[in-house]
Amino acid sequence: MEAEKQLGYVTRLELLEHESKLKTEVSKDIEKIENKVDGLGDDLNDLKDIVVPLSLSLDQIAKNTERTATTLDRFASDTTIHLHDHDIELTEIKAKSENEEKAKTSDVGVTVAIIGLIGAVITTIITLAPMLWK
Repeated sequence: MEAEKQLGYVTRLELLEHESKLKTEVSKDIEKIENKVDGLGDDLNDLKDIVVPLSLSLDQIAKNTERTATTLDRFASDTTIHLHDHDIELTEIKAKSENEEKAKTSDVGVTVAIIGLIGAVITTIITLAPMLWK
């Protein structure tokens, strides 16, 4: 045994003790890492449970936004067409109204002329009647 105690040599017992100590430390380190990985896996599952519905929700929001934009474009187009048709109708009504107004003005002129003519005839008869019966 004296030879084993020489400088630079390790006994079998020391080697086994050191090996056992290293195995224990490595096992503890591996266990710590596994615990962290398991915790990380749980966190990832929790994150997955949160992110997947959010992703689906965002996809639905994008679809709804696209539909809303399409609907608004269609509404603006329909409104423009409706306003254009309305303007055309108003222009036609204005033209008819002006024609009717001109017709009414000419009718009024004819009526006034007839009344004036009747008045002139009556005035002439009244003026000439005393001369005729004298």
